[in-house]
Amino acid sequence: MRIGRGVAGRHSGTGSISAPTLDAAASLVALTGSNAVTTLGSINVGTLTLDDEAAALTIAGPFNVTDASLTDTGSLDIASAVSAIGSLGLAASNIGINASLDATILSLDAGSGTIANAGSGYVNATTLDAAASLVALTGSNAITTVGSINVGNFTLDDNAPLTIAGPFNATSASLTDTSGGGLDIAGQVSLASLLALSATSGSITSSGTGSISAPTLDAAASLVALTGSNVITTLGSINVGTFTLDDNAPLTIAGSLVAQRAAISAADLTIPGVILVDGALSLATSGTISETGTIDPTLLQIAGARDVLLTGSNTIDALGSVSVPLGNLALVDQVPLTVNGPVYALNISLDSPAMYIPGAINTPGTLGLGYGPISGNGPITAATLTSNSAVIGDVALTGTENVIGTLGGFDAAGHLFALTDATALTVAGPVSAKALTITATGQITLDGADGGSFSIGGQFLPTYVYNGLSPRNGIDSVLQVIANGAPANGIVQTGQFNIDTGPLQGQPNTLFMLLPDGADAKFNDLNARSTDLAISLINGYAQGTLYLHYLLVAGGLNGQTAFVGQIAGLAGSAAAHNGKVVPVPGSSYRFNSCIIGSVSCTVLPVAIVPERNPLDDFDISPRRRRKLDANVRLPGVAAKDY
Repeated sequence: MRIGRGVAGRHSGTGSISAPTLDAAASLVALTGSNAVTTLGSINVGTLTLDDEAAALTIAGPFNVTDASLTDTGSLDIASAVSAIGSLGLAASNIGINASLDATILSLDAGSGTIANAGSGYVNATTLDAAASLVALTGSNAITTVGSINVGNFTLDDNAPLTIAGPFNATSASLTDTSGGGLDIAGQVSLASLLALSATSGSITSSGTGSISAPTLDAAASLVALTGSNVITTLGSINVGTFTLDDNAPLTIAGSLVAQRAAISAADLTIPGVILVDGALSLATSGTISETGTIDPTLLQIAGARDVLLTGSNTIDALGSVSVPLGNLALVDQVPLTVNGPVYALNISLDSPAMYIPGAINTPGTLGLGYGPISGNGPITAATLTSNSAVIGDVALTGTENVIGTLGGFDAAGHLFALTDATALTVAGPVSAKALTITATGQITLDGADGGSFSIGGQFLPTYVYNGLSPRNGIDSVLQVIANGAPANGIVQTGQFNIDTGPLQGQPNTLFMLLPDGADAKFNDLNARSTDLAISLINGYAQGTLYLHYLLVAGGLNGQTAFVGQIAGLAGSAAAHNGKVVPVPGSSYRFNSCIIGSVSCTVLPVAIVPERNPLDDFDISPRRRRKLDANVRLPGVAAKDY
C-alpha cells in the first residue's frame, strides 16, 4: 500500500490498514487504528504515527521523517537506515536495531522485552529514553544524553561524550565511552545491583545534582570524580588515574582499586580488598575504617574517623595528616614507614619494620610503637609511650619538643634506646635495652609501685675511676635531667624499682644519673645489685635506699648524700668502702652513715707534702755546726756503755 507524496494520510475510528508493505510520502501520516502492517518500505514523512498489531514489523526503508511514533504489539526490526530530524518513538515487544538509527530525541520502549543492536546497527541520538527488561546497545553508537531509563539490564557503548540526565533506573548497567569525551552523571542514577562505568581515555564525573545509588560500582577511566550525594555500598574493580568518591553510605572496598591518586569519603569504610595507589590515598569518614586486605599507597591521609584499624598486609610508604578525633588509630605496615604527620587519635599504635618520625604525633592516651628500628626528631605528645612488642632495632626518639608523660613497657632488648622529653617523665617500665639514654626536663620519676624496672646490658665502670668520667657510648645507660628554670627535683623513685632482676639478672651494667646543679635525688628502694651507679650530684642532695654493685658520686662542695642499703653485697659500715666521691671525698657524702670511700667508717689521714724542703731552714755549715755542738749537752753515758 502506498500513501502519495504531499497527501496528509489519516484514518481513525474503526479504519485500519492490513498490508504486507507500506510506503508513504506525506507531511503527516497518522495511522492509529487496528493496523496490521508487516513492512515499512520507503517512508518520507513529516510526522508519522503508526499503531500496528502485526506479529512483527520490519523497517526496510529508507525511513526519513521529521517526527515519528511507531507502536507495534509484536516485535520491531530495524533493517534499514532510520532518520528522524526531531523525535522518534519506537514501542514494540522487542526492538532489534540492525541498521543506523538517527534521531534528535529517541524513545525506545520494549516493555518486558529487549532492545538490542547487532551487526552494523547503531544509534545516533542527542537524547535516548528507554524502557525494557534488557537494553544492549553495543555498536558504534553516538548518544549525547541518556534521559529517562527504566530497564532491567542496560548496556551502552557510546562513541560520543555522554551525559546521564536521568532519571536512570536499572537492575544493572554498563556504560562505556569510547570517544574520550567522558561520562557526566547529571541526574539520579539508581541501580539494584552493579553499575559499571568506563571511559578509558576520558573522565567520569558527576555535576549538579548528579548522584549514584548502587550496591556495587566498577569504574575504569583516566579520572573519576563522583562528588554528589552518592549511596554506594561496594567498590568492585576500579582502575583509574585519579579517583574521587563522596559516599553517604557505609562503603566496602571489596575488589581491586588501582589509581594514581585516590580520595574516598564514606559513612564507614571496610576494606577487605586491595587498594594500590602510586601517589596519595585520602580516606575520610565520620564512622570507622577497618581493613583486613591490602593498602599500598605512597602516602596515606585520614580525616575525621572515629576508629581506624588498618591491620592487613599493608605496604604504606608514608603516613601524612591523620585525624581520628573520637577514636583509636592502629596501623600495621610491612614496609619502612615515614610518619610525616600530623597524626592525632585518642590512642595510637604503629608497627613497621623501620619507622622514621619527622612529623608530629599527638595523643592524649597511649602511643604504641612496634617492629623497629624506630627513629625521628618529630614532636611526640603522648600520655604514655610503650612498645607493642619486642622492637627489633635501635630506638632514637630525640626530638627536643617531645611531651611524654609516662614511659611504659618498652622492649628493645639487645638494642639501644634513646628518648628525649621536654617535660617531666615517669618511667613505669619495664624497659629493656642494650643501653638506654633517657633525658627529661624537670624531673624523672622511677615508678616502682607496679613493678617498674630496667633490663639493661653493658659493663661495670673501669677499675680505676678517674675524674671527668663520662658515659661510654653504646655501653652505659644514662638518665639525665635538664633544668627547666624552676628548682629541679631531679630523680625521684617510688616503690621498689628493679634493674636487671628479670631475664638479665646479674648482668653487669653501668647507669649514669646526670642532674643539674642543685637538683635532688630521692630513692625509695633501688634494687640494682649488678649495677655500677654513677650519679652527678654536684651541689644537690641525694638520699634513700640503694642496693648496688658500686657507687660513684660526682659532687661539689655543697653536695650531700644520705644513702642506706648495700654495695657489692656488703651492708653496714663496710658498704661505704665500695664507693667513691670525685673530685675529692667529703664528710657530707655518706652511705650507711659512713663517709663514702672510707674503710669500715674510718678515714685514713692524708700526708700533706710540703711545698719546699724543710731542711732549707737550717744552717748546717762547719762553722755553725761547731757552735751547735758546744751547746749540746752530751748524755751521761760512760765509755764502758759502748
